[in-house]
Amino acid sequence: MTEAGGPLAFTDVESNWTSEEEEQNSSESDEDLDEDPDFVDLAYAQSVEDVRLLRDDDNQFQGYVDHDAIDRDPNAGEEDEESDNNPASPRMCTPEHSSSESEVVTGNCLRKRKLPNFKDFIPSIDMKNPQFELGLRFPTREIFRAAVRRHSVLIGRELKFKGNVNMHANAKYFSNWYESNLTNSNWDVGSFQEKVNQETGYYPSRAQAYRARRLATSNIEGSYTEQYEILWDYCEELKRTNPGSSVVVKSELEGDTPRFQRVYICLQACKQGFLDGCRPYIGLDGCHIKGPHPGQLLCAVGVDANNGMFPLAYAVAEVESYNTWKWFLELLSHDLKIENNHGYLFMTDKQKGLIDAVDDLFPNAEHRCCLKHLYANFLKEHKGLALKLQMESIARATTLPWFVEEMKKMLELDTTAHAWLCERDASQWARSHFRTDFKCDILMNNLSEAFNSSILPARNKPVLIALERIRMYLMILMASRRVAVDKWHGQVGPRIQGVLEINKSAGQWCIPRHAGQNKFQVMHHSGRQFVVDLDAHTCSCRAWDLSGIPCLHACAAMSRFHGNPEDYVHDFYKKDAYLRTYRDMIHPLPSQDLWPKSGLLPLNPPLYHKQPGRPKKSRKKAYDEPKKKSNPNKLQRYHTVIKCSNCGQEGHNRTK
Repeated sequence: MTEAGGPLAFTDVESNWTSEEEEQNSSESDEDLDEDPDFVDLAYAQSVEDVRLLRDDDNQFQGYVDHDAIDRDPNAGEEDEESDNNPASPRMCTPEHSSSESEVVTGNCLRKRKLPNFKDFIPSIDMKNPQFELGLRFPTREIFRAAVRRHSVLIGRELKFKGNVNMHANAKYFSNWYESNLTNSNWDVGSFQEKVNQETGYYPSRAQAYRARRLATSNIEGSYTEQYEILWDYCEELKRTNPGSSVVVKSELEGDTPRFQRVYICLQACKQGFLDGCRPYIGLDGCHIKGPHPGQLLCAVGVDANNGMFPLAYAVAEVESYNTWKWFLELLSHDLKIENNHGYLFMTDKQKGLIDAVDDLFPNAEHRCCLKHLYANFLKEHKGLALKLQMESIARATTLPWFVEEMKKMLELDTTAHAWLCERDASQWARSHFRTDFKCDILMNNLSEAFNSSILPARNKPVLIALERIRMYLMILMASRRVAVDKWHGQVGPRIQGVLEINKSAGQWCIPRHAGQNKFQVMHHSGRQFVVDLDAHTCSCRAWDLSGIPCLHACAAMSRFHGNPEDYVHDFYKKDAYLRTYRDMIHPLPSQDLWPKSGLLPLNPPLYHKQPGRPKKSRKKAYDEPKKKSNPNKLQRYHTVIKCSNCGQEGHNRTK
C-alpha cells in the first residue's frame, strides 16, 4: 500500500505499470468528471445497486473489448507482415488514445501499451464490508484508514496479531458504526455488548460502551460547550420567527468573555393565549436540569377552559433562589402587563425563595400553597391515615362554619396537629378562605407538575437541545388542541362535562323548592338546606361561587324546569374561551445551519464542579409516596420492630 499524491492505491512496482500520478495526468478531463462524486446531480442519482451493476458491467466491457485493433488491408502481402515484425520499421498509430494506454517510442516506432483500470473505493457503498484488491483507489487518507479499521474489525485481524482484543475496536469505532443504537432512548449497555459480540466477535467493556455513547450523542446533538456558544443565534432566530416573543439572556463578564447565567423565554402565542382565554391563575414551580452543567428549569403555567395545563413561560437558571425567582417574575409581570395584581392568583410550593418573591412583587394577589407540599411538612411531625384524611376534609370545606367544624374534629384527634394547622394561614390552603372572583378552586400545584413531567426527556439534554424540545412540545401541544376542540360535544370541554355529570347524579338526592325569581331552597338528603340563585350563579355552599361550575344543589334546581347546566357554566369554561386560548400558533424553526449569525461574543458554559459518584437519574420520592413492591402478591408488614439476630438490638438486621 503506497500513497501517491492525494489518493491512496494498491500498486505494483513492476516496470510495465505506470504510477498513480501518471494515470491521473493522462485522464484529467473526462474520467474525473464522470467518476467524481462532487459532480453528481443528486436529483438524478442512481441507487447503490445500480451503481454496483454499472461498475461491474464496465469492468466486463474492458475485459472483452480489444482497444488496440489496427485496420489492415486484406490485399497486403508478406511485405507488410515483415514490416510489422521488423522493429526498425515505422508504425502508424491513431492520434486518439484512451487514458488506460501509454505511448512508448522505440526508434521510429510508436507503440501503445495497455494499462490496468484502477477500481475506485466508494465509501457509501464499499465501507460496509471493504474488500481490498490491487489498484484500489481511495479518495482521502482518512477514508483509507477508516476502511482498514473496519476491515480489521470484521475479519478479526490486526496488523501484527489477531484475537478478541483489537486496538481498532475502540469507542470511536463503535460510535461511528452503532450510532443509531447508542442514541436510542431505550439503550441498554448489556444489549449493546451482545449486539457487538454477535456481529464482530468482540465484547466491548462497559467503559467503552459508555464512551461510545457519549461520542455518538456529541456527534448528533453537539457538545454541551458548543451549545452555549450558539445560544445567541438561537435566541435571535426564535424572536425572528415568532415576533413579539420575549427572549432574555443574562450573563456575566469574565474578562472579555461572557459567561452564561440564565435565559427566559415567553412565546407570543402563549402570552396572548393566556390574556385572551385563560383564568387569572399562574402556577409556579421549578425542576432539576441534569448533565455536565446542571441547573433549574423555572416555569409558569395557566389553566385553560377545559381545566388543562397551559404553558406560559419557562427559564433556565443556575439555582432556585429568591434572586432567580424575582428575576423570572419581574419579566413575567412585564410580559403580562400586570399593574393591578389584586386580580391574579398564584399557586406555589413551599420553596422559601419563591414564596418571598411572590409576596414582595404581588402583595395584593391571592397566594395559595400546594396542599401536597403542605402535608409533606405536616407528615414529618404528625403521622397517621386519620390525620391525613382529616386535614383533607378541612382543606376541602367550602364555608367557614364547615371549616370550624372540621377543625374541632382535628382537635379531638390530635391537639398538636390542630395547633400546627392553626399556625398556618388558612387563606393559602383552605377553600373556605379562598376568594370567589377567580373561578378556580384548585388546591394542589398539579398543573406545574404536569408540565415538568411532560418535558422530562429534555431535561438531561444540552441547553440548546432542551430549549428547542420544549418549544417543539409547546408547538405540537397547541396545534393538537386546536384540532381537538372540533370533537367537543356541547359548549364545554370533556373534563367540565364530567364534573357536571357527577353533580347531576348527586343532585338526584336533593329536593328543590322554587321560591320565585329563579331562587330555590334545596334540601339535601343529609338534612342540610341550601339557597340557590340561578340568576346570580351562586349557592350558599359556595362550591358554585368558587369554581364557576354549577354544584349538585344548583343542578337539582335546574332539573325542576329541565334546564341545561352547561348554560350556567362560567364563560371561562366555554368553547369560545378555549378557541381564543389556542388561536395563535407557535411558528416552526429551521435547522441550525440556516440561522443568521448574531455577531455577539459566544457564551461560556456556567461553572460546574463534577460531583463524586454516579449521577442519579431517578426522581427522589417523597416520604409518604408508596414504594414499588418486590413481590406484589405479598402484603407489607407494618408497625413491626426489626431486631438483629447477632446482637439482639432493635432498628437493624444482621445484614446491616
